Amino acid sequence: MVNGAPRASDLDPEAERLSALVKAIGESSPNLIYAKDRERRMLYANPATADAIGLPHDRIIGRSEAEWARDPEEARAIAEADEQVMASGGQMVVDEVFTSAEGIQRVYRTSKTALRDASGAVVGLVGVSTDVTSIRRSQEAVEHSEERLRFGLEAARMAAWDFDLATGVGRRSANSLELFGLAPEGVGDFYQLVHPDDLARLKTMQAAAVAGDVPYEIEFRLNHPDGRLLWVAIRGKLKRDADGVPVAVAGVLMDITARKEAELAAERAAAEYETLAENVSQLAWMADPDGNVFWYNRRWYAYTGRSPDAPAGEGQDNVVHPDHRERVIANWVGCFARGESWEDTFPIRGADGRYRWFLSRAEPIRDQDGAIVRWFGTNTDVTEQIETAEALVRSEAQFRTMAEALPGLLFVSSPTSGNIFVSEGYRVFTGCSTEELLGHRWAEVLHPDDRERARQIWSGALRAGTIYVAEYRFRRSDGVYRWHIVRGLPVRDDQGRITNWVGVCIDIHDRRAAEEELKRRVDQAVEEREKALFQLHEAQKLETVGQLTGGVAHDFNNLLTPIVGSLDLLRRNAQDDRSARLIDGALASAERARTLIQRLLAFARRQTLQPRAVDPNALVHGMRELIERSLGPRIEFATDIASNLPAALVDPNQLELALLNLSVNARDAMPAGGRLEWRLSEETVVGSRADLRPGRYIRIAVSDTGAGMDADTLARAVEPFFSTKAAGKGTGLGLSMVHGLAGQSGGAFRIESTPGEGTTAVLWLPVAAEKVADPVREPDARAASRRARVLLVDDEEQVRFTTAESLTELGYDVVPAGSGQDALDAVAAGLEPDLLVTDQLMPGMTGAQLAMELRRRMPTLPVLMISGYAQLRPEEIGDFEVLVKPYRHAELALRIAELLFEEPVLQRALS
Repeated sequence: MVNGAPRASDLDPEAERLSALVKAIGESSPNLIYAKDRERRMLYANPATADAIGLPHDRIIGRSEAEWARDPEEARAIAEADEQVMASGGQMVVDEVFTSAEGIQRVYRTSKTALRDASGAVVGLVGVSTDVTSIRRSQEAVEHSEERLRFGLEAARMAAWDFDLATGVGRRSANSLELFGLAPEGVGDFYQLVHPDDLARLKTMQAAAVAGDVPYEIEFRLNHPDGRLLWVAIRGKLKRDADGVPVAVAGVLMDITARKEAELAAERAAAEYETLAENVSQLAWMADPDGNVFWYNRRWYAYTGRSPDAPAGEGQDNVVHPDHRERVIANWVGCFARGESWEDTFPIRGADGRYRWFLSRAEPIRDQDGAIVRWFGTNTDVTEQIETAEALVRSEAQFRTMAEALPGLLFVSSPTSGNIFVSEGYRVFTGCSTEELLGHRWAEVLHPDDRERARQIWSGALRAGTIYVAEYRFRRSDGVYRWHIVRGLPVRDDQGRITNWVGVCIDIHDRRAAEEELKRRVDQAVEEREKALFQLHEAQKLETVGQLTGGVAHDFNNLLTPIVGSLDLLRRNAQDDRSARLIDGALASAERARTLIQRLLAFARRQTLQPRAVDPNALVHGMRELIERSLGPRIEFATDIASNLPAALVDPNQLELALLNLSVNARDAMPAGGRLEWRLSEETVVGSRADLRPGRYIRIAVSDTGAGMDADTLARAVEPFFSTKAAGKGTGLGLSMVHGLAGQSGGAFRIESTPGEGTTAVLWLPVAAEKVADPVREPDARAASRRARVLLVDDEEQVRFTTAESLTELGYDVVPAGSGQDALDAVAAGLEPDLLVTDQLMPGMTGAQLAMELRRRMPTLPVLMISGYAQLRPEEIGDFEVLVKPYRHAELALRIAELLFEEPVLQRALS
């Protein structure tokens, strides 16, 4: 090897011989001739090869295509072809691309042959390449031109064809099969598909065209093999020899089905128009797209006296009155040039020489592309209408005098021409001239929002021939719009035809304003009524829930009372500390249950209240320290109390609990701090309200700056057990209790809230008739100082048992009874009790009824009423003391001690 090129001594003798032979042939050949060894290294390359590659000869010999090819893809393609030839040991022809030094790609058609040694082993290959770049480009141009021709034929739904007259051989373009069902080769199938009614006409044309008598073109029907009937057109051109003898014909076959169907449809439409026009009552005619009349109906000829055989120029123009002819023609020509509808009114001369007025109209008839194909027009006799209008105008002076004497804005309108008269009052009111108000411009003085509605009502009255009634706003001369009612009556002639409309516009602006104010007040009243009904519904719903809740609380109290009583007795007799702790835990749970029941009863308005006159100012000041401790340091607490507030009639303990609940709720709504304010004032309700009767009330508003509530939460806020707090953070009875207290006290409760803006809870309480009583000292709970006989009445056996045990432990003699009747029987048998302790709700006879009966017999008998939930009326309670279930041992002892002595136990002990 020398510089990578093989030396002659390195070559196989046979390969050297072949190389020498190739070299001798290739030096003078314009083709590329070269030889390669088994590794595709160039052994020989003639000058043409070096020129094509664009490299010196010594940079090619001994190197493979990867070293001299400029494009890797070109090198890969050459290598694949070389390997394929040497692997097969045969020959192949392939087109290869070389990129020259100038960057120009050229195509070479190469013949490659494997080289073998004496043993037949493949040792390389020899290649001969011919530049076919120009040929390839020409072929591509031809193919591109044919493709464009084919695309053009397909887009135009055409097929090309030619036919040799001497041989009878015909050819067609490939798309002829798809378009027409005709094979590209042959002739026979063509005539077979031609519609039988058109075949003879087609062959006649072909013969005449070959003879030179007619053009080679015709339109006919073709039956497509798929069942469609096509309209096609043939256009051809004859080819002649030097002597002028036709030797062939070539042309195109076109699908004209869509156009032909449109033409046939237009012809059918024209025939239909002619049939219609012959039967209309008007004079009818048709014109071509340029406006030249080519047809009149029989009525036109009958009226004008013209003959259908008269020259075309002697048409409509010649029968128009000379005074109007120039104007009519100018209007006609302008509308036809613009393609617009034409309408005009003018006199036309009849066969008797007299003129009558006609309303003439014409409309363009267009094809599917919007092009005008003809015009259709009518002439309608309006002589009588015009004569009637002229007669009306002649009497205008008399009518005007009458019109000016009437109130309102008077007008007269023609069914076709709009206003033909307006009164002076009409003109003065609008500030317009008479000319501005005549014709169809009457709507210009209406309010823009009313114009379309007024036109529609007017059009409807015109069509129906009925009275025209409408209300709309007229613009006054100062620009102010005022409402008017407009009534127009049709005026008919002797034949009942409407000649004019006479109407008047009357100002109703003030009346409408009064009606709108009345409607506003009615709507407001209806809204207030609906609001009141909604509040009533909510109140009834809460009342229903309250009744259910009260019943549940009653049963629960009856269960809880013996439990609490038994635990109290056990606690008093506990033998060790562990038993005492267990009993204390049970009592604590029972106390929580008792508190829950009290809140339920408060919501249900079934708790037994002890209302009295309460000083709101003193109550608020007394609670201030408790509220401030409950709110914490991040919440500012403020009060705004009106001076000289009267006393409120309410249970003070329940009111304090209600205010505490509202304040705690407000605190929880302001976790990041804020402001809580109590505002107390007096409010007098006059008239009926859904939630309050007329009277004087103390209004207590509790407002916070917290998160507020949305509408859904606000609607459910006073429902029992509804809470937005986390589990275990509240019972959901706080607001329910406040709501119940308000209702039971004869007041009302309302919550107002907006998300993000805080909440205000308002409590109304009735003003007390009496003054605030002086405070008394509370008695202390202690056992009775003497034995007394107690008549105990309760229908619940367990409650009766535990209460009797408590009384016995307190040192009293107890006579139990299971009903009111049993108690009466015991007294009738000689029992003289010192005290009556009775449940309120019992079968047959209530506790209050029993107490009153015994008081009738023993007027000084002390009475302690025990209630599970009953809301006792003042007339039922009288001077009876009330103890609410469940109660503790100490509470029972305290109440009995107070009743058995004339003064509180504590005072007796201190005396």
